[in-house]
Amino acid sequence: MPTTDPRTYTRMTYLVIGLLTLWRIVWLRMDGTTLSTDEAQYWFWGQSFAFGAYSKPPLIGWLIRLTTELAGNTVFGARIGAPLVHAGTALVIFALGVRVTTRPVAAFAALSYITLPAVALGSILITTDTPLLFFAALSLLAQHKLAQTGSAKLTLALGIAIGLAFMSKYAMIYVVLGMIAAAIVSRDWRISWRATLASSVIAVLVVLPNMIWIATHSFATVEHVASDADWAGLRLYPVQALRFVAEQLAVMGPVLFVAWLWGLTHLRKMTRPQIALYALSILPLLVVTGQALFSRALANWGVTFVLAGVIVASVALENRRVLRRISLGLTLLISLALPVFVTLGTNLRMPDGRLYLHRYVAQPDIIDWALDTARAQNADIIVADGRDVLSALTFAARGTGITINAPAGSGTPHNHWELLHRYDPRQTSTPVFILAKTTSSLTTLCPDAATQQRTAGQGFVEGQDFVLVEVTDTTCLKGAAYD
Repeated sequence: MPTTDPRTYTRMTYLVIGLLTLWRIVWLRMDGTTLSTDEAQYWFWGQSFAFGAYSKPPLIGWLIRLTTELAGNTVFGARIGAPLVHAGTALVIFALGVRVTTRPVAAFAALSYITLPAVALGSILITTDTPLLFFAALSLLAQHKLAQTGSAKLTLALGIAIGLAFMSKYAMIYVVLGMIAAAIVSRDWRISWRATLASSVIAVLVVLPNMIWIATHSFATVEHVASDADWAGLRLYPVQALRFVAEQLAVMGPVLFVAWLWGLTHLRKMTRPQIALYALSILPLLVVTGQALFSRALANWGVTFVLAGVIVASVALENRRVLRRISLGLTLLISLALPVFVTLGTNLRMPDGRLYLHRYVAQPDIIDWALDTARAQNADIIVADGRDVLSALTFAARGTGITINAPAGSGTPHNHWELLHRYDPRQTSTPVFILAKTTSSLTTLCPDAATQQRTAGQGFVEGQDFVLVEVTDTTCLKGAAYD
């Protein structure tokens, strides 16, 4: 790279990150889509500020509650934290890159991160990966600084960052494994035993309220995580493992990921601090690839590998200007185009007739139908099943005074509503409405109640048949059980 004033790289990095984040926010403000099932669920978690939730740690809900308090209780308010937090993560990567390599390489790494396809998508939606990546990056920066200084403040910062990363997503355990490996490989990442113990205790204290919440809620979260892993003995699925690795081309971008892979074949030529960076990035990927080999894994499950991965890939591309330009040009194009597509492409359909954005387009009409009917009858409770319908109903019902419940019962919960927000048979408010797909057992609970049927219009349930049951005698609801 040509000789340039180091401050130029810093200013350029901050400017590009700022401008791209502004671009994303502007298009996010014009976005006409609605929250996905997961996003609406996270929004619901944030309404109570609890220390836990059914399937994941609670920090994503807290983040959404914070942004909706500041920016309005809307889709935009729920999602605005995503581009802002990713911008913060890019700045942390820049700070870490400056410490472990040259400023030009650090600048390219930060710009590579902020334009990654996974980050481009993650800046449009609000997901648990967003705060996880931020606090995991802070953990890496704190570890590296602490290894050099032994500061008590950095020990505290490291413990808090690790704890908050765990409160974002339990996948932080993969990052911790990489941090341990990096400390074994290189003295530059090795902190004292005293600092290790102290930061570990602090991290545990941060996470402890979540552990207590899980224990006091029948360990439902543990059961969900175990079922999500879906292990079924020692049968191997090599094709799934290869597919997961191939999917990282889309997560990271093809040039960066190939550069990262190329570095694996040249470890002997690297310094120990550079090998430590590979340890930090490869551990999450190895663990999740193993998960894919024995069961299944989604493309984003190992996404934390990109934190150190973009730095080592940038080192590999340091003297390859053409490849750097191709890489950054491609990912920047995706980053600029994706929010435009999401905003303007809500009516585009796939060859099979489904909308490309069927999970995010305007709220399904059956949701409005149920809420409008309930309001017309002065009802304040709708009972529904299925996480997708419950999520959409709950977000749409905000501010209406209508409560959304899962059916009463004592079966194994399958979502947050079944765990904490079941219909209470002791309540006497009537009428109560039931919204369910025609195939659901809920439709048979109250055979004498008035029933309406409708086929859902565009949205995530397009073409599916639903019934809306008006229950005036709630006796039939008191024995409901989960499907």
